[in-house]
Amino acid sequence: MAEIQHHQQCCAYQYQPFALQLPEIINLILSKLDAKSLCNAACVCKQWYSFASQILRHRRQCLSYIMQSPEDIPDLDQFLQRLSIVPAAINVFCTFDKLKDTRALISCIQSNVPSNCQIIGCTCNGIIGSYETDQVPVAQEIEEAEKATILIIPRITGITLKAFTLFKTDLKSEETVDLWKNSIQIQDLKAIFLLADYNILDSRDFTSLQAVFSNKEKPVIVGCLGQPKARLHCNFRFTRDCHREPALVALAIGGENMQVSNSLLHQSDKDELIASITDMDRPSDQSYSPSIAYMFPCVGRGYMYFGEKNVESQLIKKVFPNIHVAGCFGYGEIYNLKTKDGYNYYHSYTTALCLCWFKNDDY
Repeated sequence: MAEIQHHQQCCAYQYQPFALQLPEIINLILSKLDAKSLCNAACVCKQWYSFASQILRHRRQCLSYIMQSPEDIPDLDQFLQRLSIVPAAINVFCTFDKLKDTRALISCIQSNVPSNCQIIGCTCNGIIGSYETDQVPVAQEIEEAEKATILIIPRITGITLKAFTLFKTDLKSEETVDLWKNSIQIQDLKAIFLLADYNILDSRDFTSLQAVFSNKEKPVIVGCLGQPKARLHCNFRFTRDCHREPALVALAIGGENMQVSNSLLHQSDKDELIASITDMDRPSDQSYSPSIAYMFPCVGRGYMYFGEKNVESQLIKKVFPNIHVAGCFGYGEIYNLKTKDGYNYYHSYTTALCLCWFKNDDY
């Protein structure tokens, strides 16, 4: 039986075009495919599976997209069908007025990504995102209605992401610490990004969260308070559909192949702002490069505060040219600022900033 199978394999290989018998040619052809086509090609044989897996491992660049109106959803659908990466997580921030438009946006994303892709986002009054120009992301702070920004994080070995939802009744229980711990479930946790419903969380909730990490280094906690009755969504489900009063949606991220650095920006002068951004901690290991900048500014900042658009996002891009910027304006910023008396979590008229550094594939 083994001899028959070997004979069949030899015959199949013999009748392939000569070019397809050269591993270099196969690898070159497969490298031109989008991620979905590449995954299909990986099912052909073990050799193609090996090539496809290696190509996908090398594709570690995040992708960004900005929608100018809900009518652009068909264009987004085309963009998602041609993704060069396998998405591990997606952040969606929009200023859509109608709930049906937001649902259509999330449905479009759901139909084009793996079922285990983690997704969180919200509807708010202002959003931050990037779009690609000559493979370089350009950042924008958008304070207009009917816009959406999307950040797509690729699946990377050694980096884990987990999205989850917590409700108000959960946080008021006596087992809040265990609730946080069971929701996160990530080893080597580096950061938690929170989008909270307005006026729901209090300092006791954050004290419970910090208690989860009492015996290890505290992760970075950044985020914002959304507008009252904000449309929070997590893993293709809107919290308003859960028949419970939501408290927050969150994305936990960690792993051995990433680092984070953070800062709370409060300055109004550009020179002082860029000095604060430049002075942010950086990994001592040169194998890490900045991939994502999550920024959550107060609604009191932005154009009306600085007198011009895109001030803080452009300063971030000036220091880190190839970084993808994402986030939203909030009615209060969440940032675990350590003080002599413990931690202060709520801030106003500031920008909570967190940089995610991913390890380069060359190392």
